Amino acid sequence: MNATYAPERETGALRSAEDAVETPSPDPVAPGPELEPEPVRLPVVRESAWRGFALAAGAVVGVTGLIVLTGWMGGIDELTRPLLGETRMRANTALGLVLLGASVVLVGLGGKPRAESSARRRFVTVAALTAAVIGAVTLAEYVLGVDTGFDNLLSGPPRESAANAHPNRPSSVAALMLLAAGLSLAAVFRESRRAVAARQWLALICTVIAYFAALSYAYSADAMFNADLRAALPLSTAIAFLLAGPAILCLRPYEGWMRILTADTVGSFVARRLLPAVVAIVFVVGMMRVIGTREGVFDDRFGSALAATLIVAISTAAIAGVATTLNRLQDRYLIAESERRGAQLLLEGLFDASDSVIAAGDARGRVLMMNKAFERMRGIPREQAIGRTVHDFLPAPDVETRERMVSRVTKNRERLVEELVVHREDASPLTLNVEMFPMTDENGELADFGVIATDVTDRKHRELRTRQLNAQLEIESERAGEAIFELESFAHTISHDLRSPLRAIDGYSQVIEAEHADAIDERGRHFLERIREGAEEMTELINGLLEFSRIGRSEMKFSRVDMTEAARHANALFDYEREGRDVRVTIHDLPPARADARLIGVVFANLLSNAHKYSRRRVIAEIEVGVESEPGRPIAYFVRDNGVGFDMKQVDKIFGTFERLHTADEYEGLGIGMATVQRIVRRHGGRIWAHSEPDAGTTMYFELDGEDDRDG
Repeated sequence: MNATYAPERETGALRSAEDAVETPSPDPVAPGPELEPEPVRLPVVRESAWRGFALAAGAVVGVTGLIVLTGWMGGIDELTRPLLGETRMRANTALGLVLLGASVVLVGLGGKPRAESSARRRFVTVAALTAAVIGAVTLAEYVLGVDTGFDNLLSGPPRESAANAHPNRPSSVAALMLLAAGLSLAAVFRESRRAVAARQWLALICTVIAYFAALSYAYSADAMFNADLRAALPLSTAIAFLLAGPAILCLRPYEGWMRILTADTVGSFVARRLLPAVVAIVFVVGMMRVIGTREGVFDDRFGSALAATLIVAISTAAIAGVATTLNRLQDRYLIAESERRGAQLLLEGLFDASDSVIAAGDARGRVLMMNKAFERMRGIPREQAIGRTVHDFLPAPDVETRERMVSRVTKNRERLVEELVVHREDASPLTLNVEMFPMTDENGELADFGVIATDVTDRKHRELRTRQLNAQLEIESERAGEAIFELESFAHTISHDLRSPLRAIDGYSQVIEAEHADAIDERGRHFLERIREGAEEMTELINGLLEFSRIGRSEMKFSRVDMTEAARHANALFDYEREGRDVRVTIHDLPPARADARLIGVVFANLLSNAHKYSRRRVIAEIEVGVESEPGRPIAYFVRDNGVGFDMKQVDKIFGTFERLHTADEYEGLGIGMATVQRIVRRHGGRIWAHSEPDAGTTMYFELDGEDDRDG
């Protein structure tokens, strides 16, 4: 990224290729088709494979020693010669191999040194030291020139006469290998640097001596190896120790200089490929030369030249194979590195495009990297923040708070989200929402910590403004409520005060008509009738106004209302409307609701009244009461008729007080019923709406705060 970075933590191999080869950065959006996104990994031998080899080799060594020891104990001569025709393997050597093989297998089946059981540790240590003691005693006999009889403890008196004065005694070479292998294996559970080094060098000495002995057989090297001594060291013994030494090394493959072979590096990869090849080539080619010379296929000089040529040719082929593998891996690495750079450029763009400050620090709280949002937010070049502690550029109100925040993240591994107020370079305040969180490595140890700081100054201002507006709205709402209450009280008072003069007008008009009928002509009687009709209409208006005001003033009493029964009860009020008419009313089963039962009755009464009234001119009037429901929506109750309907452009008028869509000559009414229904529904927290078409009927819907009571 364009910011300053901490050094990258790199693992694996092929890291010098980036410095050696200049590769162009690819288009991160449309890379070339030749770029194959393959992971670049060197072939690695897992620890289980190393330990598997150790187990197999240890088993072979132990079984070989056990067969030979069985031959000695049972007097079976053939079993004492694992490779037919060779000299017998000595009984003490066989016992040492059994102990070494069993110890290797037990360690290989176990786990880490500290996890081993004490019983297994004791057995392995005692067995390995016993093998070392066998070798040490035998060497002491050779050096001091004494015969302790130790050689005959398992094999008994010598069964054959030989030039060697002690035919049952293992050779000094076998004794030396037993001592080295035993001491090496006895230290397998020690983890100090010196113990690891000693164990590996002893195992290597055993391996080198065994390989030297095996080569002496392969090359028939009497000059290198005394004939009598070689006769006392069977080839099977050399091969057994040639397996035992590497097996001991492979028990702990990632310790000491064994990492040269086991590490995930180029050098280790080359060593793993070439070392076995070189060891095998020298041995196999030497045997081919000796056999060819012995059988007369070619003379000794030609055999030497042929052996050298084969060694060079085979070694060259092995080196070429390793080089080819490395070249292929490097090509894949360069492709992957090119893709990585493209992805990194894309991430850098996203990183710097963020409006939030994104930073990372080490366990001591120092800033390692940061994006450009820091410069835009603080007005400070981000280079000045690199290397400083995080609380230097994102300070809390005091030093103690800053230290506590960093400590909680880096030491307690907590994830913190706090709101801090800092100041820009121009001293203007800046409110930040700061999130700090720990970042751990693959072992779960704290590596770094991250910081994401978002500028929430504008949001805080908007929240403050919203709170102020809400407070003002509450004041206005209280004032509106008081005004409505006063208006309702005024309407209630006026309604009561108007009844007396209206009754007087109606009463006096009746007295005039009764006592002065002879003095009033037809025109006068018409005016008196109009006066009485006006008084009656005015009384109905006052009654409607009183009912409307009572709905707003009455206390709500919620209960479980049987909506079906409420609709049927309201419908029974209009039996007189159905006399002499063909009116078909269908009331479906309605789900119950939590509501005020008295007010719900008023709702159904008004809606059914309108349905009966506006369908009066139909030959067959059809009225339906039911429900409609949608997933996630409250139940909508409806009353539908096939009456005259209305234009939806006038839908707002039907809920207005004293608003009418038809003249009084066409349909009676005061224009207050639907306003009453709307007020009741709103007091229940619901809503009401209509759908209609001229001469196609009307459907009135209402919801009650989404609280149906279907489950009781």
